[in-house]
Amino acid sequence: RYVSISGFRRGMAPSLAHLLTCSLAHSLAYAHLHIQGRSELVEEGQPFPVIVDSASTPQQLSKLMDEVKEAGARKTILVMGCKGSSDAGHRAAIGNMLHFKADTVFFTNDSPGTCPPDRIINDMVAGMPEEVTGRHAGSYHGWLQDPHRVPQWYQPWLLRYQSEVGRYIVEDRFSAIRVAVGLAKPKDVVIIAGRGHIDYMEYWDGASPLSGGNASVDIIDGNIFEDPGYSGSDAEEFSRAETVLGWFDDRVEARNAVAKLRYLDGVKDLDRSTLPWTRYPEEREQSGLSATVGSEAAAASGQYLGEYLREIVVENREREDDSDDDSDEEEEEYSDAEDEDSSILI
Repeated sequence: RYVSISGFRRGMAPSLAHLLTCSLAHSLAYAHLHIQGRSELVEEGQPFPVIVDSASTPQQLSKLMDEVKEAGARKTILVMGCKGSSDAGHRAAIGNMLHFKADTVFFTNDSPGTCPPDRIINDMVAGMPEEVTGRHAGSYHGWLQDPHRVPQWYQPWLLRYQSEVGRYIVEDRFSAIRVAVGLAKPKDVVIIAGRGHIDYMEYWDGASPLSGGNASVDIIDGNIFEDPGYSGSDAEEFSRAETVLGWFDDRVEARNAVAKLRYLDGVKDLDRSTLPWTRYPEEREQSGLSATVGSEAAAASGQYLGEYLREIVVENREREDDSDDDSDEEEEEYSDAEDEDSSILI
Protein backbone atom coordinates (compact mmCIF):
# COMPACT_ATOMS: atom_id res chain seq x y z
CA ARG A 1 0.00 0.00 0.00
CA TYR A 2 2.99 2.29 0.47
CA VAL A 3 5.22 2.91 -2.51
CA SER A 4 8.36 5.01 -2.30
CA ILE A 5 9.22 7.15 -5.30
CA SER A 6 12.96 7.40 -5.26
CA GLY A 7 13.02 9.87 -8.13
CA PHE A 8 12.74 12.86 -5.82
CA ARG A 9 15.98 11.99 -4.07
CA ARG A 10 17.84 10.87 -7.19
CA GLY A 11 16.60 13.60 -9.51
CA MET A 12 14.28 11.22 -11.39
CA ALA A 13 11.08 13.28 -11.27
CA PRO A 14 9.72 11.41 -14.34
CA SER A 15 8.61 8.66 -11.93
CA LEU A 16 5.87 10.94 -10.58
CA ALA A 17 5.14 12.23 -14.06
CA HIS A 18 4.56 8.64 -15.12
CA LEU A 19 2.21 8.14 -12.18
CA LEU A 20 0.24 11.23 -13.16
CA THR A 21 -0.35 9.88 -16.64
CA CYS A 22 -0.24 6.08 -16.26
CA SER A 23 -1.25 3.39 -13.80
CA LEU A 24 0.53 2.74 -10.51
CA ALA A 25 1.71 -0.65 -11.76
CA HIS A 26 3.66 1.04 -14.55
CA SER A 27 5.05 3.67 -12.21
CA LEU A 28 6.53 0.96 -9.99
CA ALA A 29 9.07 0.30 -12.70
CA TYR A 30 10.65 3.64 -11.82
CA ALA A 31 10.91 3.02 -8.07
CA HIS A 32 14.37 1.71 -7.19
CA LEU A 33 14.77 2.59 -3.53
CA HIS A 34 12.43 2.34 -0.55
CA ILE A 35 13.13 4.76 2.30
CA GLN A 36 10.25 5.17 4.72
CA GLY A 37 9.01 8.73 4.99
CA ARG A 38 11.10 9.98 2.05
CA SER A 39 8.84 10.87 -0.89
CA GLU A 40 6.66 7.98 0.21
CA LEU A 41 3.61 7.55 -1.98
CA VAL A 42 0.31 6.56 -0.38
CA GLU A 43 -1.74 4.73 -2.99
CA GLU A 44 -5.30 3.49 -2.51
CA GLY A 45 -6.48 3.74 -6.10
CA GLN A 46 -7.21 7.49 -5.97
CA PRO A 47 -6.78 9.56 -9.17
CA PHE A 48 -4.00 11.71 -7.71
CA PRO A 49 -0.75 11.06 -5.80
CA VAL A 50 -0.47 11.64 -2.05
CA ILE A 51 3.13 12.00 -0.90
CA VAL A 52 4.48 11.89 2.65
CA ASP A 53 7.93 13.44 3.01
CA SER A 54 10.27 14.32 5.86
CA ALA A 55 11.41 17.64 4.33
CA SER A 56 11.39 20.19 7.15
CA THR A 57 13.73 23.01 6.09
CA PRO A 58 13.07 25.72 3.48
CA GLN A 59 15.77 24.26 1.23
CA GLN A 60 14.43 20.71 1.40
CA LEU A 61 10.85 21.81 0.85
CA SER A 62 11.81 24.05 -2.06
CA LYS A 63 13.63 21.22 -3.81
CA LEU A 64 10.74 18.84 -3.23
CA MET A 65 8.17 21.29 -4.59
CA ASP A 66 10.29 22.01 -7.68
CA GLU A 67 10.61 18.31 -8.47
CA VAL A 68 6.89 17.68 -8.04
CA LYS A 69 6.04 20.54 -10.41
CA GLU A 70 8.63 19.39 -12.93
CA ALA A 71 6.97 15.97 -12.87
CA GLY A 72 3.79 17.55 -14.26
CA ALA A 73 1.57 18.18 -11.24
CA ARG A 74 -1.51 20.22 -12.18
CA LYS A 75 -1.70 21.75 -8.70
CA THR A 76 0.20 21.19 -5.46
CA ILE A 77 -1.64 20.98 -2.13
CA LEU A 78 0.74 21.04 0.83
CA VAL A 79 0.14 20.27 4.52
CA MET A 80 2.88 21.56 6.80
CA GLY A 81 3.55 22.62 10.39
CA CYS A 82 6.52 23.58 12.55
CA LYS A 83 7.61 22.05 15.84
CA GLY A 84 7.26 23.92 19.09
CA SER A 85 11.03 23.73 19.57
CA SER A 86 11.66 25.81 16.43
CA ASP A 87 12.20 29.56 16.58
CA ALA A 88 10.08 32.31 15.02
CA GLY A 89 12.64 32.95 12.27
CA HIS A 90 12.58 29.35 11.07
CA ARG A 91 8.78 29.30 11.09
CA ALA A 92 8.58 32.52 9.07
CA ALA A 93 11.07 31.16 6.53
CA ILE A 94 8.95 28.02 6.12
CA GLY A 95 5.80 30.10 5.67
CA ASN A 96 7.47 32.29 3.07
CA MET A 97 8.75 29.35 1.06
CA LEU A 98 5.40 27.55 1.15
CA HIS A 99 3.58 30.63 -0.06
CA PHE A 100 5.75 31.02 -3.15
CA LYS A 101 6.13 27.32 -3.99
CA ALA A 102 2.75 25.68 -3.28
CA ASP A 103 -0.60 26.39 -4.92
CA THR A 104 -2.63 25.56 -1.80
CA VAL A 105 -1.23 25.45 1.74
CA PHE A 106 -2.66 24.07 4.97
CA PHE A 107 -0.79 25.49 7.96
CA THR A 108 -1.19 23.00 10.79
CA ASN A 109 0.36 21.37 13.87
CA ASP A 110 3.56 19.36 14.21
CA SER A 111 4.53 18.44 17.78
CA PRO A 112 3.78 21.82 19.37
CA GLY A 113 5.09 20.62 22.72
CA THR A 114 4.55 23.34 25.30
CA CYS A 115 4.09 26.12 22.75
CA PRO A 116 0.50 27.24 21.99
CA PRO A 117 -0.33 25.92 18.49
CA ASP A 118 -1.78 29.23 17.32
CA ARG A 119 1.48 31.00 18.20
CA ILE A 120 3.44 28.62 15.99
CA ILE A 121 1.09 29.12 13.05
CA ASN A 122 1.08 32.90 13.54
CA ASP A 123 4.87 32.85 13.21
CA MET A 124 4.62 30.80 10.00
CA VAL A 125 1.94 33.04 8.52
CA ALA A 126 4.07 36.10 9.30
CA GLY A 127 6.50 34.91 6.63
CA MET A 128 4.00 35.53 3.84
CA PRO A 129 4.15 38.87 1.98
CA GLU A 130 2.22 41.82 3.37
CA GLU A 131 -0.10 41.97 0.37
CA VAL A 132 -1.49 38.65 1.62
CA THR A 133 -1.40 39.10 5.39
CA GLY A 134 -2.71 42.67 5.05
CA ARG A 135 -5.83 41.65 3.15
CA HIS A 136 -9.11 42.37 4.93
CA ALA A 137 -7.26 44.44 7.51
CA GLY A 138 -10.53 46.04 8.57
CA SER A 139 -12.22 42.74 9.24
CA TYR A 140 -13.88 42.29 12.61
CA HIS A 141 -11.66 39.28 13.44
CA GLY A 142 -8.29 38.18 12.12
CA TRP A 143 -8.82 35.90 9.13
CA LEU A 144 -5.50 34.02 9.23
CA GLN A 145 -6.42 31.71 12.11
CA ASP A 146 -8.25 28.47 12.75
CA PRO A 147 -12.04 28.78 12.20
CA HIS A 148 -12.67 27.36 15.68
CA ARG A 149 -10.99 30.40 17.26
CA VAL A 150 -13.60 32.84 15.97
CA PRO A 151 -17.37 33.14 16.61
CA GLN A 152 -19.54 30.84 14.54
CA TRP A 153 -21.20 33.70 12.64
CA TYR A 154 -17.78 34.82 11.34
CA GLN A 155 -16.52 31.39 10.26
CA PRO A 156 -18.03 31.51 6.72
CA TRP A 157 -16.33 34.85 6.07
CA LEU A 158 -13.02 33.58 7.42
CA LEU A 159 -13.17 30.50 5.17
CA ARG A 160 -14.06 32.68 2.22
CA TYR A 161 -11.03 34.91 2.82
CA GLN A 162 -8.73 31.90 3.17
CA SER A 163 -10.20 30.31 0.01
CA GLU A 164 -9.48 33.48 -1.97
CA VAL A 165 -5.72 32.97 -1.52
CA GLY A 166 -5.61 29.20 -0.97
CA ARG A 167 -3.99 29.58 2.46
CA TYR A 168 -5.87 27.64 5.14
CA ILE A 169 -5.27 27.47 8.89
CA VAL A 170 -6.29 24.12 10.37
CA GLU A 171 -4.53 23.53 13.68
CA ASP A 172 -5.71 19.92 13.96
CA ARG A 173 -3.36 17.94 11.71
CA PHE A 174 -5.85 15.06 11.49
CA SER A 175 -8.43 17.41 9.96
CA ALA A 176 -5.91 19.24 7.77
CA ILE A 177 -4.85 16.00 6.06
CA ARG A 178 -8.44 14.96 5.41
CA VAL A 179 -9.50 18.32 4.02
CA ALA A 180 -6.39 18.54 1.81
CA VAL A 181 -7.10 15.09 0.36
CA GLY A 182 -10.76 16.01 -0.08
CA LEU A 183 -9.86 19.14 -2.07
CA ALA A 184 -7.61 17.30 -4.53
CA LYS A 185 -8.65 16.59 -8.10
CA PRO A 186 -7.16 14.28 -10.76
CA LYS A 187 -3.50 15.07 -11.50
CA ASP A 188 -3.17 17.27 -8.40
CA VAL A 189 -0.49 16.24 -5.91
CA VAL A 190 -1.07 16.29 -2.14
CA ILE A 191 2.14 16.63 -0.13
CA ILE A 192 2.19 16.04 3.63
CA ALA A 193 5.57 17.32 4.75
CA GLY A 194 7.76 17.75 7.77
CA ARG A 195 7.43 14.42 9.59
CA GLY A 196 7.98 11.52 7.21
CA HIS A 197 8.10 8.20 9.07
CA ILE A 198 7.81 9.74 12.57
CA ASP A 199 4.79 8.16 14.25
CA TYR A 200 4.27 10.36 17.31
CA MET A 201 3.60 13.97 18.27
CA GLU A 202 4.59 15.83 21.42
CA TYR A 203 2.07 17.89 23.38
CA TRP A 204 1.98 19.84 26.63
CA ASP A 205 0.67 17.56 29.39
CA GLY A 206 -2.07 20.03 30.35
CA ALA A 207 -1.10 20.20 34.02
CA SER A 208 2.48 21.34 34.60
CA PRO A 209 3.22 25.08 34.86
CA LEU A 210 4.79 26.90 31.95
CA SER A 211 7.52 29.51 32.21
CA GLY A 212 6.73 32.40 29.87
CA GLY A 213 9.07 35.38 29.86
CA ASN A 214 9.82 36.57 33.39
CA ALA A 215 6.61 35.26 34.91
CA SER A 216 5.45 31.76 35.70
CA VAL A 217 2.03 31.22 34.14
CA ASP A 218 -0.45 28.39 34.01
CA ILE A 219 -2.25 27.51 30.81
CA ILE A 220 -5.13 26.04 32.80
CA ASP A 221 -6.26 29.61 33.44
CA GLY A 222 -5.55 30.59 29.84
CA ASN A 223 -3.00 33.21 30.94
CA ILE A 224 -0.25 32.10 28.58
CA PHE A 225 -2.21 33.42 25.60
CA GLU A 226 -2.10 36.91 27.13
CA ASP A 227 1.43 36.72 28.51
CA PRO A 228 3.31 39.89 27.42
CA GLY A 229 6.64 38.24 28.18
CA TYR A 230 6.29 35.66 25.43
CA SER A 231 9.12 36.04 22.93
CA GLY A 232 8.85 32.88 20.85
CA SER A 233 11.93 31.12 22.28
CA ASP A 234 9.99 28.04 23.29
CA ALA A 235 12.94 25.78 24.09
CA GLU A 236 14.07 28.13 26.91
CA GLU A 237 10.86 29.78 28.08
CA PHE A 238 8.86 26.58 28.38
CA SER A 239 11.63 24.33 29.64
CA ARG A 240 9.91 23.74 32.98
CA ALA A 241 6.75 22.32 31.45
CA GLU A 242 6.23 18.63 30.89
CA THR A 243 5.02 17.01 27.69
CA VAL A 244 3.43 13.76 26.62
CA LEU A 245 3.79 11.78 23.41
CA GLY A 246 0.76 10.80 21.36
CA TRP A 247 0.66 8.45 18.40
CA PHE A 248 0.30 10.11 14.99
CA ASP A 249 1.56 8.79 11.66
CA ASP A 250 1.10 10.94 8.54
CA ARG A 251 1.22 7.86 6.32
CA VAL A 252 -1.57 6.08 8.17
CA GLU A 253 -3.72 9.21 8.38
CA ALA A 254 -3.21 9.91 4.67
CA ARG A 255 -4.19 6.36 3.77
CA ASN A 256 -7.33 6.59 5.90
CA ALA A 257 -8.24 9.93 4.36
CA VAL A 258 -7.89 8.53 0.85
CA ALA A 259 -9.96 5.48 1.78
CA LYS A 260 -12.83 7.78 2.84
CA LEU A 261 -12.97 9.55 -0.55
CA ARG A 262 -15.56 7.10 -1.84
CA TYR A 263 -18.00 8.37 0.78
CA LEU A 264 -17.42 11.99 -0.25
CA ASP A 265 -17.77 11.08 -3.92
CA GLY A 266 -21.12 9.51 -3.07
CA VAL A 267 -22.56 12.80 -1.77
CA LYS A 268 -24.60 14.26 -4.60
CA ASP A 269 -23.66 17.77 -5.82
CA LEU A 270 -21.04 18.26 -3.10
CA ASP A 271 -18.69 21.09 -4.09
CA ARG A 272 -15.26 20.40 -2.57
CA SER A 273 -13.30 22.99 -4.54
CA THR A 274 -13.20 25.46 -1.64
CA LEU A 275 -14.09 25.58 2.05
CA PRO A 276 -16.62 25.07 3.45
CA TRP A 277 -17.82 22.16 1.34
CA THR A 278 -21.38 22.78 0.18
CA ARG A 279 -24.07 20.98 -1.80
CA TYR A 280 -26.28 23.71 -3.21
CA PRO A 281 -25.69 27.19 -4.72
CA GLU A 282 -27.78 28.84 -2.00
CA GLU A 283 -25.52 27.28 0.64
CA ARG A 284 -22.48 28.72 -1.10
CA GLU A 285 -24.07 32.16 -1.14
CA GLN A 286 -25.06 31.91 2.50
CA SER A 287 -21.54 30.84 3.41
CA GLY A 288 -20.08 33.91 1.71
CA LEU A 289 -18.11 31.84 -0.82
CA SER A 290 -19.87 33.34 -3.81
CA ALA A 291 -17.51 35.92 -5.31
CA THR A 292 -20.32 38.47 -5.50
CA VAL A 293 -21.89 37.97 -2.10
CA GLY A 294 -20.95 40.47 0.58
CA SER A 295 -18.16 42.26 -1.30
CA GLU A 296 -20.44 43.87 -3.91
CA ALA A 297 -23.01 44.80 -1.30
CA ALA A 298 -20.32 46.47 0.75
CA ALA A 299 -18.79 48.23 -2.26
CA ALA A 300 -22.20 49.52 -3.41
CA SER A 301 -22.79 51.21 -0.07
CA GLY A 302 -19.27 52.64 0.01
CA GLN A 303 -18.22 50.52 2.96
CA TYR A 304 -15.43 48.07 3.64
CA LEU A 305 -16.46 44.52 4.33
CA GLY A 306 -15.07 44.76 7.84
CA GLU A 307 -17.36 47.70 8.57
CA TYR A 308 -20.22 45.75 7.10
CA LEU A 309 -19.54 42.93 9.54
CA ARG A 310 -19.28 45.35 12.44
CA GLU A 311 -22.73 46.67 11.60
CA ILE A 312 -24.08 43.14 11.80
CA VAL A 313 -22.56 42.73 15.26
CA VAL A 314 -23.96 46.08 16.41
CA GLU A 315 -27.41 45.16 15.13
CA ASN A 316 -27.28 41.85 16.96
CA ARG A 317 -26.26 43.57 20.17
CA GLU A 318 -29.06 46.12 19.79
CA ARG A 319 -31.53 43.29 19.36
CA GLU A 320 -30.19 41.66 22.52
CA ASP A 321 -30.46 44.93 24.42
CA ASP A 322 -34.05 45.44 23.20
CA SER A 323 -34.83 41.88 24.23
CA ASP A 324 -33.40 42.53 27.70
CA ASP A 325 -35.48 45.72 28.04
CA ASP A 326 -38.63 43.86 27.06
CA SER A 327 -37.82 41.19 29.63
CA ASP A 328 -37.37 43.82 32.34
CA GLU A 329 -40.73 45.40 31.46
CA GLU A 330 -42.43 42.02 31.56
CA GLU A 331 -40.90 41.32 34.98
CA GLU A 332 -42.14 44.67 36.30
CA GLU A 333 -45.66 44.04 34.98
CA TYR A 334 -45.60 40.56 36.49
CA SER A 335 -44.46 42.00 39.84
CA ASP A 336 -47.28 44.62 39.81
CA ALA A 337 -49.81 41.90 39.02
CA GLU A 338 -48.55 39.87 41.98
CA ASP A 339 -48.96 42.88 44.27
CA GLU A 340 -52.55 43.36 43.10
CA ASP A 341 -53.33 39.69 43.68
CA SER A 342 -51.83 39.90 47.18
CA SER A 343 -53.97 42.93 48.06
CA ILE A 344 -57.09 41.13 46.89
CA LEU A 345 -56.28 38.14 49.08
CA ILE A 346 -55.66 40.38 52.09
